[in-house]
Amino acid sequence: MGVADWMAFGGKGVGPWIADEFATDPKILGTMDLSVEDVIALEPDLILWTRSDNTQATYDKLSAIAPTVGPPPGLATAYGTTVEQQTELVAKALGKESEGKALLDGLDAKFEAAIAANPNFAGKTAAVGAYSSDGYGAYVPGDARADFMTRLGFTIPTAITEKATGNFYIPVANENLNLFDADLTVLFPIFLDSSAFANDPLLRAIPSAQEGHLLILDDPALVNAFSSGSVPGLTYAIDNAVPKFASTLGA
Repeated sequence: MGVADWMAFGGKGVGPWIADEFATDPKILGTMDLSVEDVIALEPDLILWTRSDNTQATYDKLSAIAPTVGPPPGLATAYGTTVEQQTELVAKALGKESEGKALLDGLDAKFEAAIAANPNFAGKTAAVGAYSSDGYGAYVPGDARADFMTRLGFTIPTAITEKATGNFYIPVANENLNLFDADLTVLFPIFLDSSAFANDPLLRAIPSAQEGHLLILDDPALVNAFSSGSVPGLTYAIDNAVPKFASTLGA
């Protein structure tokens, strides 16, 4: 078995909330630099490529090795396969559609409980972004992180959505950090420590930061769960990130 460790978990290539499900350690494959030779060496019976950059060239290479389940047609963004679509695609491919439905029903129940416990989320705006070696960026609807917030009742600020270009993420220049201003602003680092930007005076000057409504997620496991777009990861995020949203929004 092989796993593309696209979130750099290390170890078994998946989050701690699911790692124990592996009976044996999988072969870790590249993500952006996927080695076709490594995939061939695994002699797979099935390739799951459901949440990806959607490029036809890569799909053609993989499907020449073994039956390949790609993203659903018509996605607006790369890596835009929703948790529902991904679960249904994988469940169908494995002949486990009833198990897939049960997973999604359980996730629905978790979201419903979180919404009921936090009615003040409804109608509030939430900006979600990250900081990496390339600087700041914001997530747009169609991305798992933005969709997580909208499912809780938040809306993504128009200042962000109107700049969406078909990608899941838009760059935000330092002089435009006010794009992150919202009732709740959630930021996290990518392959960096949060100290790289947490005290940035330009970031701290935006209204939501001034009002105490800026939340910096610096727990790697929680950041990865929030970003995962999977049933186990989102379940972990509901349990651990939503209380932080509520606390920050009430600050």
